[in-house]
Amino acid sequence: MLNPNELFHHTNTQEEVDSARKYNAQFDGIGPSQLDGFAKFLATTKDKLEETFHNIEIRQDGPLGMVTLNYDFVVNDKVTNSGIEHWQVCKIDGQWKILSVTWTSYDRN
Repeated sequence: MLNPNELFHHTNTQEEVDSARKYNAQFDGIGPSQLDGFAKFLATTKDKLEETFHNIEIRQDGPLGMVTLNYDFVVNDKVTNSGIEHWQVCKIDGQWKILSVTWTSYDRN
């Protein structure tokens, strides 16, 4: 379960940053969390969705962990985008909680 307080954001390409700066010259490349929009998409889409993970790497130092993985996002049995995700996690009350999710995204259409 994702927490609305966590960072949930893809990394913007320079082209995306430059485009956003046409509307807001102060845009720093880190917009607001994208969790609400993603949750709404998941709740309303009629498409068959799947995300597959590969090359999962986990590093831990006490209660802090970093998960790095390659992913493919699949819509109706077709890979639409893929990239790398980084999850920062921490252990609270004996359970791992996600602090942030950031990722790259490359169109595969």
